[in-house]
Amino acid sequence: DFLTRTSNDLAAVMRFLLRRSNCRPLIVDTLERALNENPRPSVQAWSQVFIVLNQAYRQAIEELSGRRNSVPLSELEEQISHRSIVSENHMVSKVFYPYFLSTLTDEGRSKHEAAIAVESGSRAPWDLCRIPMPTSSTTGT
Repeated sequence: DFLTRTSNDLAAVMRFLLRRSNCRPLIVDTLERALNENPRPSVQAWSQVFIVLNQAYRQAIEELSGRRNSVPLSELEEQISHRSIVSENHMVSKVFYPYFLSTLTDEGRSKHEAAIAVESGSRAPWDLCRIPMPTSSTTGT
């Protein structure tokens, strides 16, 4: 009920969920729904959401790291697994990547990519965004 009443203040919803344990799936679901809303939340609203999420994530890293300069992601994930903290790994794999896939057409290309292909005559417009992997001659093997 709270999520429905405060859906226009996504940052407040994130603060609410972050105070509870084991709410990561609900945070992810809320972010997914916000990406699919019409109209979508403003850039300002998204900015506030990321500030809230990043502050919680940073605090968890600082608590865990103590005097160390870095914390392995696996160790961090193990320590925050019961908390509602969303890492960059979760944001990409659970929110942005599924959203990106949902924007693809049945042919595996977005409507925008299909339009570029028609205009440019390219058979694979997404190749323009692909990062090439180093060949064995450039890696020294």
